[in-house]
Amino acid sequence: MRVLALTFGGPETASTHYRVAQFAPVLAAAHGIELTLLPAREWKGDPDPRGFDAVLLQKTLLSGGRRARLFSRARRVLYDVDDAIWEPHGRPHGLLTRWRTRARLRATVRGAGRVLAANAHLAAGLRARLPPREQGRIAVLPMALDPSVWTPRAAAQDDAPVFLGWAGAPGNLPYLEALEPVLARLLRDFPRARLRVLCGARPRFRELEFEHEPWSPGAEPAAVRGFDLGLLPLPREDAFAAGKSPIKALQYMASGLPTVADALAGAEEIFATGGALLARGDADWESHLHALLASPAERHALGRAARAAFEARHTLASNAAALACHLRGEGEV
Repeated sequence: MRVLALTFGGPETASTHYRVAQFAPVLAAAHGIELTLLPAREWKGDPDPRGFDAVLLQKTLLSGGRRARLFSRARRVLYDVDDAIWEPHGRPHGLLTRWRTRARLRATVRGAGRVLAANAHLAAGLRARLPPREQGRIAVLPMALDPSVWTPRAAAQDDAPVFLGWAGAPGNLPYLEALEPVLARLLRDFPRARLRVLCGARPRFRELEFEHEPWSPGAEPAAVRGFDLGLLPLPREDAFAAGKSPIKALQYMASGLPTVADALAGAEEIFATGGALLARGDADWESHLHALLASPAERHALGRAARAAFEARHTLASNAAALACHLRGEGEV
């Protein structure tokens, strides 16, 4: 089977890597499906969709002409979404942008044979674009990681320092920096506690001491396994962020880390079966972290639950098998 994947970005783009590119070797080896990847912005009609068994369009909202060309020529189109793309991100949408985004999204969702969403929150938003009789075409395909790369951390010695760890992109540092007062109090109360930050930039704390590990390709799994407790602060009261399934949540889970996370919809869904304590404000952050720092047994139990939850729903092989079924149109309505 041959599938043309029109992706949101190149293979190095996080969204494209985790939603499409990482599946290509597994789909080819285990399911006989060959993916041809091309950024959607570069597609002008070539390659011809008629030469493929299906087209997977990742997140991009094509203009009317290109969308019509794709849907009229492709045998089947699947649409994949891992963000609440109908919500403003970074700055408010003007009236024209809002109208254009929603019109393109509605047309794309209605034209695709199958629509894949990274979580139930996104799936609900997409179903709202369809009449009830067509809502069965929306399916949830969770985010996934390779468990042979993201392996559980080794048990820490009882007398070793306890590392609170944060890993993320420089653009997300403000969410960690906002926790400085909470973290400063905890590090004073627990002398063995340390803060470690894995990032391409240093956080701009006013007084908080921390260890900085510069991000480098391929080093992330080992670095995260050096944490004892994962920190996942997220932008609160943000409709766009609520739809994200944070990949850091999965990385912490796969590494067997207990985690404290802000309780946004996507994160709540990932941790629904365990692995994290969810915070709804700074008071929760302080009480949850205090409880975990005070109890090695609680940390270990939550970490085991995190790895078990990851293995049950987020492994690369199991999600590749589900994606293969969708690409073949099995069970399509």
